[in-house]
Amino acid sequence: MCRGTRIREIVRKLKTFYKNETLLDIIHRRNIIICYLDENCISNGAYLKSKDTQYIFINTKLCDYEARMTYAHELGHSILHPNVDTFVLKNTDPILLAKYENEAQIFAAEFLLDDDILYKYHGQSIFDIAREEYVSVELVKLKLINLHKSNSLNKLNNLEESNFDDYHAI
Repeated sequence: MCRGTRIREIVRKLKTFYKNETLLDIIHRRNIIICYLDENCISNGAYLKSKDTQYIFINTKLCDYEARMTYAHELGHSILHPNVDTFVLKNTDPILLAKYENEAQIFAAEFLLDDDILYKYHGQSIFDIAREEYVSVELVKLKLINLHKSNSLNKLNNLEESNFDDYHAI
């Protein structure tokens, strides 16, 4: 099972377990403490586990949609690699850090975007999808790549095979 498919399955189980709860509800139910970064901080957010307590840090300068993406990304860190100290990895292993950051982005894409986005936005560009879903173009691309790798695009009816290539090329 590829990494994206594994993350997609984790997100599916998480959403099933928490049913219709919001992203912030899930964070609170998982006893993750939310802390706020000064708006002068260059980071949008961070995840940290100290002893047995998990923390998500969010920059106060973020607009709602940026904060939502950051919460999803940091929740991804807390679920996919809860004991990894990314602060240490920045200095010791930037390649491994990049892998973990990519996984957290895939988690955010899977959490924030449903599998039916190509049905819902048939014929629209990734820019249109990003605007309508209040996410970055990067997350839309990650979602589409993940759908393609898992062959979910092949299972969708009424979509031409070239649709993914059109989205992917942008």
